[in-house]
Amino acid sequence: MHLSLSTSYERSKIPFFSGSGVFARDPDSILSFTKHEETDCFTVELTLRTHPPQKPFVVRWEYPLFISEDLLDPTKLKRVGRPPKYDPKEILELIDEPMLASEIVKLAKDELGIEERRVFELLRELKRSGSLKQPERREKYERI
Repeated sequence: MHLSLSTSYERSKIPFFSGSGVFARDPDSILSFTKHEETDCFTVELTLRTHPPQKPFVVRWEYPLFISEDLLDPTKLKRVGRPPKYDPKEILELIDEPMLASEIVKLAKDELGIEERRVFELLRELKRSGSLKQPERREKYERI
């Protein structure tokens, strides 16, 4: 069996397993175990040919058995890669009065060591979340 190297959890499980096309295009049932954010837990997704669809669920590995974890959310999958290095709240804490983007960038670089590009990404996140507003483009940012 060949597994895709992609980290996309949103794709269909048939192509995920069928790299060579030999195994996964013909089975009656496929159980897909994906690491959950909780230690020793997995989200189980079922692909069933002749049975009705089943909702994903979470199991915990307790040697030698998997134990059902009904209270855990199956959508909380373990994230791969590095965790975000900076929290948007760090930028928000720097803004105690209306400020231009250039002032925020300089302050963030001097006090937190955040590069300009990342500061602008964090400012966009703060605007989307409703924590920060900028009435007009190129005007000062204000906390809400």
